[in-house]
Amino acid sequence: MAPFFCIPNKITNFLLHSMIQGKTQTDLDVYLQVLDNKIGDNPRNMIAYLFKFTNDMSGDITYVYPAKYNVYNRYGLFNFNYNIVPDMFTGLIDINPSGYYKYEVFQVDWSDSLPVFALGFAPETEFDILLPPSADKGVVMGLVTKGKMLISDVIATQQVKYNQHQSPSGTNYIWSGQ
Repeated sequence: MAPFFCIPNKITNFLLHSMIQGKTQTDLDVYLQVLDNKIGDNPRNMIAYLFKFTNDMSGDITYVYPAKYNVYNRYGLFNFNYNIVPDMFTGLIDINPSGYYKYEVFQVDWSDSLPVFALGFAPETEFDILLPPSADKGVVMGLVTKGKMLISDVIATQQVKYNQHQSPSGTNYIWSGQ
Protein backbone atom coordinates (compact mmCIF):
# COMPACT_ATOMS: atom_id res chain seq x y z
CA MET A 1 0.00 0.00 0.00
CA ALA A 2 1.43 3.37 -0.99
CA PRO A 3 1.90 5.94 1.78
CA PHE A 4 -0.35 9.00 1.96
CA PHE A 5 1.58 12.24 1.56
CA CYS A 6 0.35 15.70 2.49
CA ILE A 7 2.01 18.59 0.70
CA PRO A 8 2.51 21.52 3.08
CA ASN A 9 1.20 25.00 2.17
CA LYS A 10 -1.33 23.56 -0.27
CA ILE A 11 -5.08 23.81 0.27
CA THR A 12 -6.87 20.65 -0.86
CA ASN A 13 -10.64 20.33 -0.83
CA PHE A 14 -12.18 16.87 -0.92
CA LEU A 15 -15.71 16.77 -2.29
CA LEU A 16 -17.91 14.12 -0.73
CA HIS A 17 -20.08 12.54 -3.43
CA SER A 18 -23.49 11.34 -2.29
CA MET A 19 -26.44 9.91 -4.20
CA ILE A 20 -29.72 11.79 -3.82
CA GLN A 21 -32.85 9.74 -4.46
CA GLY A 22 -36.31 11.21 -5.00
CA LYS A 23 -39.57 10.84 -6.89
CA THR A 24 -41.33 13.03 -9.42
CA GLN A 25 -44.27 15.12 -8.18
CA THR A 26 -43.20 14.90 -4.52
CA ASP A 27 -41.25 16.98 -2.02
CA LEU A 28 -37.53 16.29 -1.83
CA ASP A 29 -35.51 16.05 1.39
CA VAL A 30 -31.74 16.03 0.85
CA TYR A 31 -29.06 15.15 3.39
CA LEU A 32 -25.60 16.38 2.39
CA GLN A 33 -22.28 17.30 4.00
CA VAL A 34 -21.52 20.93 3.11
CA LEU A 35 -19.28 22.09 5.98
CA ASP A 36 -16.27 19.97 4.95
CA ASN A 37 -15.64 22.37 2.07
CA LYS A 38 -16.99 25.57 3.62
CA ILE A 39 -15.38 28.62 2.08
CA GLY A 40 -14.40 31.52 4.34
CA ASP A 41 -15.34 32.21 7.93
CA ASN A 42 -18.84 33.65 7.52
CA PRO A 43 -21.27 32.47 10.24
CA ARG A 44 -23.76 29.76 9.21
CA ASN A 45 -26.78 32.08 9.46
CA MET A 46 -25.29 34.32 6.71
CA ILE A 47 -24.77 31.45 4.25
CA ALA A 48 -27.23 29.92 1.80
CA TYR A 49 -26.82 27.10 -0.71
CA LEU A 50 -27.67 27.26 -4.40
CA PHE A 51 -28.47 23.87 -5.94
CA LYS A 52 -27.90 23.14 -9.64
CA PHE A 53 -29.60 20.03 -11.11
CA THR A 54 -28.52 18.98 -14.63
CA ASN A 55 -30.46 16.28 -16.49
CA ASP A 56 -28.03 13.63 -17.81
CA MET A 57 -30.02 13.00 -21.01
CA SER A 58 -31.22 16.44 -22.12
CA GLY A 59 -28.74 18.71 -20.36
CA ASP A 60 -31.57 20.86 -18.99
CA ILE A 61 -30.50 22.82 -15.91
CA THR A 62 -32.59 23.76 -12.88
CA TYR A 63 -31.35 26.17 -10.20
CA VAL A 64 -33.07 26.39 -6.82
CA TYR A 65 -32.50 27.49 -3.23
CA PRO A 66 -33.97 25.15 -0.60
CA ALA A 67 -37.34 26.08 0.91
CA LYS A 68 -35.89 25.29 4.33
CA TYR A 69 -32.49 24.11 5.48
CA ASN A 70 -30.58 23.33 8.65
CA VAL A 71 -26.84 22.76 8.67
CA TYR A 72 -25.57 20.71 11.59
CA ASN A 73 -22.00 19.74 12.49
CA ARG A 74 -22.06 16.48 10.50
CA TYR A 75 -24.59 17.13 7.74
CA GLY A 76 -27.14 19.53 6.29
CA LEU A 77 -30.85 18.86 5.72
CA PHE A 78 -32.27 20.68 2.70
CA ASN A 79 -36.01 20.65 1.93
CA PHE A 80 -37.55 21.34 -1.47
CA ASN A 81 -41.31 21.48 -2.05
CA TYR A 82 -43.06 20.15 -5.15
CA ASN A 83 -45.14 22.60 -7.15
CA ILE A 84 -46.27 22.54 -10.76
CA VAL A 85 -45.01 26.14 -10.98
CA PRO A 86 -41.36 26.10 -9.81
CA ASP A 87 -39.78 29.11 -8.07
CA MET A 88 -36.04 29.03 -7.46
CA PHE A 89 -36.15 31.55 -4.60
CA THR A 90 -38.81 29.78 -2.50
CA GLY A 91 -37.63 26.18 -2.96
CA LEU A 92 -40.51 25.11 -5.24
CA ILE A 93 -39.40 22.44 -7.72
CA ASP A 94 -40.85 20.29 -10.46
CA ILE A 95 -38.02 17.96 -11.46
CA ASN A 96 -39.16 16.26 -14.64
CA PRO A 97 -38.59 13.91 -16.42
CA SER A 98 -37.50 11.03 -14.22
CA GLY A 99 -33.96 9.78 -14.63
CA TYR A 100 -30.43 10.60 -13.56
CA TYR A 101 -29.24 14.10 -12.80
CA LYS A 102 -25.95 15.63 -11.75
CA TYR A 103 -26.20 17.98 -8.78
CA GLU A 104 -23.84 20.71 -7.67
CA VAL A 105 -24.18 22.81 -4.51
CA PHE A 106 -22.69 26.31 -4.32
CA GLN A 107 -22.10 28.33 -1.17
CA VAL A 108 -23.61 31.82 -1.30
CA ASP A 109 -22.55 34.37 1.36
CA TRP A 110 -24.12 37.60 2.53
CA SER A 111 -21.63 39.99 4.16
CA ASP A 112 -23.72 41.90 6.70
CA SER A 113 -27.23 40.51 6.58
CA LEU A 114 -29.24 37.32 6.64
CA PRO A 115 -29.85 35.76 3.21
CA VAL A 116 -32.47 37.53 1.10
CA PHE A 117 -34.09 35.14 -1.39
CA ALA A 118 -35.39 37.45 -4.08
CA LEU A 119 -34.53 38.53 -7.61
CA GLY A 120 -31.66 41.01 -7.47
CA PHE A 121 -30.56 39.91 -3.98
CA ALA A 122 -29.69 36.22 -4.45
CA PRO A 123 -27.59 34.99 -7.40
CA GLU A 124 -29.56 32.96 -9.96
CA THR A 125 -26.57 30.92 -11.22
CA GLU A 126 -23.05 30.16 -10.05
CA PHE A 127 -21.78 32.85 -12.48
CA ASP A 128 -24.23 35.59 -11.47
CA ILE A 129 -22.68 38.80 -10.11
CA LEU A 130 -25.14 41.24 -8.55
CA LEU A 131 -24.38 44.91 -9.18
CA PRO A 132 -23.95 47.31 -7.53
CA PRO A 133 -22.42 45.33 -4.67
CA SER A 134 -24.04 45.74 -1.26
CA ALA A 135 -24.31 43.92 2.08
CA ASP A 136 -27.80 42.60 1.30
CA LYS A 137 -26.74 40.91 -1.98
CA GLY A 138 -25.36 37.39 -2.04
CA VAL A 139 -22.01 36.40 -3.52
CA VAL A 140 -21.30 32.90 -4.85
CA MET A 141 -18.20 31.69 -3.03
CA GLY A 142 -17.76 28.36 -4.83
CA LEU A 143 -18.66 24.69 -5.11
CA VAL A 144 -19.03 22.80 -1.81
CA THR A 145 -20.33 19.41 -2.95
CA LYS A 146 -21.54 17.53 -6.03
CA GLY A 147 -22.83 14.12 -7.01
CA LYS A 148 -25.60 12.16 -8.76
CA MET A 149 -29.35 12.23 -8.22
CA LEU A 150 -31.91 9.62 -9.28
CA ILE A 151 -35.48 10.80 -9.72
CA SER A 152 -37.94 7.88 -10.08
CA ASP A 153 -41.50 8.06 -11.32
CA VAL A 154 -44.33 8.00 -8.85
CA ILE A 155 -46.37 4.80 -9.36
CA ALA A 156 -49.07 5.24 -12.03
CA THR A 157 -47.33 8.26 -13.57
CA GLN A 158 -44.59 6.45 -15.48
CA GLN A 159 -43.78 7.97 -18.82
CA VAL A 160 -43.64 4.54 -20.51
CA LYS A 161 -46.26 1.96 -19.60
CA TYR A 162 -46.23 -1.68 -20.59
CA ASN A 163 -49.23 -3.99 -20.76
CA GLN A 164 -48.67 -7.66 -20.12
CA HIS A 165 -50.87 -9.96 -22.20
CA GLN A 166 -51.79 -13.57 -21.53
CA SER A 167 -49.68 -16.20 -23.26
CA PRO A 168 -51.37 -17.71 -26.35
CA SER A 169 -52.97 -21.11 -25.89
CA GLY A 170 -51.55 -22.47 -29.15
CA THR A 171 -48.27 -22.18 -30.99
CA ASN A 172 -47.18 -18.63 -31.63
CA TYR A 173 -44.92 -18.08 -34.67
CA ILE A 174 -43.42 -14.88 -35.92
CA TRP A 175 -42.52 -14.97 -39.61
CA SER A 176 -40.29 -12.35 -41.15
CA GLY A 177 -38.62 -11.72 -44.48
CA GLN A 178 -41.27 -13.18 -46.75
